[in-house]
Amino acid sequence: MKYGWVVVLAIAGGGFGAWKLYQRKVLGDGRARLECSLRLETSQADCYATFLSYPPGDTTDVRVELDGKTLSQPAAFDWAFLAPLDAREGPALTAGEPPPLGRQLRWRMPMSLVAELTPDVGDFIVHAKLFWAGRQQDLARFSTKVFYAPKGAR
Repeated sequence: MKYGWVVVLAIAGGGFGAWKLYQRKVLGDGRARLECSLRLETSQADCYATFLSYPPGDTTDVRVELDGKTLSQPAAFDWAFLAPLDAREGPALTAGEPPPLGRQLRWRMPMSLVAELTPDVGDFIVHAKLFWAGRQQDLARFSTKVFYAPKGAR
């Protein structure tokens, strides 16, 4: 009887089928990487971008677009807005120069959230797209669900 519980716990703890470590996929040209999360105390998008290799075209043409059902309207931020936001390490960036290669840049971008919604699956997800030289380089996703509660909940 003692071993019966061990077998039951082993089966219950195993879940449904095998699991593997999630491998992030680059959703774009891959010359730059973007990771974003939600900054709770300010409802900002907290994004990290690393530029890996220069693309053909205008290398100062950098843009991040935010879109999702919880945003009151889509938002777009160009290099003139983004360049001076990063003050973590290295020299200050200017809009007239391309982003430095290999340096992780951090940007906090404001978002305006809707007051209420009737969500479907996936509606709390915000999509952040990084464009460079006119082409999408990467896509990051994050959730805004922590800001919402069912109507009538305190």
